[in-house]
Amino acid sequence: MRWSVAFVPATILTWAISYSLFGVGLPEQTRLSLRAFGRNVAASVRLAREGTQPLQRTYEIAIADLAQRFPLSSDIGTVDVYPWDVWLPLIHDVRFRPRPVFQSYAAYTPKLAEINARHLESSKTQTLLFQVKTIDERLPTLDDALTWPLVLNNYQIRSIDGPQVTLTRLPDARQPAVRQLRQFVAIFGRPFALPHDEGLTTLAVRVRPSLLGRLWALAYKGPTITLELWTQTGERHRFRHVQSLSDVPFVISPLIVDTASFVAASRGSLEPRHLVDRVAFQVRGQDAWQTEPRIDVTVSAIDKLEIQAH
Repeated sequence: MRWSVAFVPATILTWAISYSLFGVGLPEQTRLSLRAFGRNVAASVRLAREGTQPLQRTYEIAIADLAQRFPLSSDIGTVDVYPWDVWLPLIHDVRFRPRPVFQSYAAYTPKLAEINARHLESSKTQTLLFQVKTIDERLPTLDDALTWPLVLNNYQIRSIDGPQVTLTRLPDARQPAVRQLRQFVAIFGRPFALPHDEGLTTLAVRVRPSLLGRLWALAYKGPTITLELWTQTGERHRFRHVQSLSDVPFVISPLIVDTASFVAASRGSLEPRHLVDRVAFQVRGQDAWQTEPRIDVTVSAIDKLEIQAH
């Protein structure tokens, strides 16, 4: 009975919000609800009368149409997809071997990033269906950060189909060698020079919350931190930094933001516009109290870039 009484004000509140946000009054809201109810009843009757066969046929036609529009060879061995379009191998007769965190943007802690990197190395997945895209205005190489050096050193380009690059594992794939170039303390808002090295340059940072910032984070999210990059041609790029990836090295140079820059990095055909020259971390003035001003920075290099055109 108490739940029934509570339903009335909840319904009134829902209608009030709908009206204030969308201009939908009580009569119109009632009409839309009754129409939706009628459609649901009709669908239920049709399902009881005809069974699931019509739905199955519609599903099979849709899958066949997708498979024709997005063809995939069946002789490519085991397959994984980056960063998240898992539907593609599922509509084809291929051996899909997804990493544990199969949506790259969700590997947002050191542990999850490490799990995915270990899987790629140990599973020896033969084919990667690779696209460069992300969410929340992040730098793409922050997603699945630890797998990028493995991908760029152990796979070669098989084909390029629009935004998708199909990569094939090299027979002599191995863990890439890493050299530390520099370790120092940076300050929020102050750009620092990035040492240039052949191959890949990675950056690992640790942003330390202040005491008040730690307390605030228990009840609310932390501050938004912006990563600013300048290339050798003077172009400036801004990205949202993922604070939870503290101390996880990510590829910062060459700057990979789309298919073209990924292909250039894979083939070693880099231009000055791909190479990052300076870096800065920014926090909004009203949020500065949540962090300490100093940032621990480690710059490293991946010694060799193996990928060549197929």
